[in-house]
Amino acid sequence: MADWTDTERVCPTRDSGHAPLIVQRITLATCFERQRRNYHKCFTCAYRGLGADERPALAAPREVEAPPVPEPARKRRAR
Repeated sequence: MADWTDTERVCPTRDSGHAPLIVQRITLATCFERQRRNYHKCFTCAYRGLGADERPALAAPREVEAPPVPEPARKRRAR
């Protein structure tokens, strides 16, 4: 998901490694301007605070654990 070129970035690129639902390609100048103006998606972006020639260190997406399987209800014993 985090395609990287010399002139464009994918916005937002999550630092957690998870893929957002909606992404767009933006130029480096647009990226820097959004960071400067505190764009609402920049606080979790992997490119936050990096220069034009730096690549982010992306974390691997965490695996989601399956919910525990409930045990079947026990029958009540007659007294």
